[in-house]
Amino acid sequence: MPLIDNDSSAKDSTIENMDKDNNPSNSEASTQSSQSSYQWLSIGQGANNISWRSNFGPSKLVPTSDYEGPWVLKYPIVEKDKPILNAMNTPDRAIRVWNEVNRKLPFAGRYKLGWVSPYITNTRPSTDAEIANKLIELYNDTRRIVVDAATRGNFLTALDTGEVTLVDMDLALKRSKSVASMDFAKDLSSRFDDYWKDPELKESMPVTLIITQNLLYFEDQLSINCINDLCKARLISLDNICSLTWLRENHKKLTKELFLQIATLTNSGITVSGILLESLISEAKVKTQLTTTTQSSSLFFSQPIDRSIEELIDEYNDSSLKL
Repeated sequence: MPLIDNDSSAKDSTIENMDKDNNPSNSEASTQSSQSSYQWLSIGQGANNISWRSNFGPSKLVPTSDYEGPWVLKYPIVEKDKPILNAMNTPDRAIRVWNEVNRKLPFAGRYKLGWVSPYITNTRPSTDAEIANKLIELYNDTRRIVVDAATRGNFLTALDTGEVTLVDMDLALKRSKSVASMDFAKDLSSRFDDYWKDPELKESMPVTLIITQNLLYFEDQLSINCINDLCKARLISLDNICSLTWLRENHKKLTKELFLQIATLTNSGITVSGILLESLISEAKVKTQLTTTTQSSSLFFSQPIDRSIEELIDEYNDSSLKL
């Protein structure tokens, strides 16, 4: 459930009768004029979590952090017939992902049957452009893809600094290492088909939807070692990933050579159109055919077609890549 504090007069609809040492009650609303006996205020319930924010004085709830609040408390909603989704929604996973992607913020930690994280104040829901850029930053830093990034409130922007923060950890996938992420991603395309096509999201978050889908396509096409090298070279940029749309939509194969050609074009300020990509693919096929023919004739080529990613990146940096 996205957690938003816009400092408006629209406050929490329910006050939970709970102190810090007891579990929240989901149904008991306040009928008192004073809130002094109520420790957690209900934020609401989403598809995967029930959420509260703290209503008590400074208190260290996470032993590894000096942060004293305010806090957000989340309890996962467990559904017996959805084991894969439940695995994505455990407190331990949420804490691990929060601490990985929000390194500038205080730590999250276990609390009772759920987990707590800092309650971020003075924020607004992030814009399409802000989220798209944050997705690129997160992928470069963590290799995580936030599949539901276009959902309003999953990212918040600080009004004073402009810092963008991911506050909903459930679908921040790391498919190369996380067992839960890999299991969830097995049927990702069909599960999110309606989400990608949602008319409201396509109107309000068009770039975010494109970047999310293109990152998934990019990760499907290249090896993790190749991706790591490209990330280290800071070649996973917004423009480069946006330029993969035609390839993804037309089910074309992406190679490391083709991606570096795309990077060279975008770095030169050239728009990478479908026609241009078709030309690059055709040229690569011709080169492959020539190489195969020549090798079968036992002739020596000084520039093999399958060069290492390090060689290709060096070539890119020297601005000598031939298109």
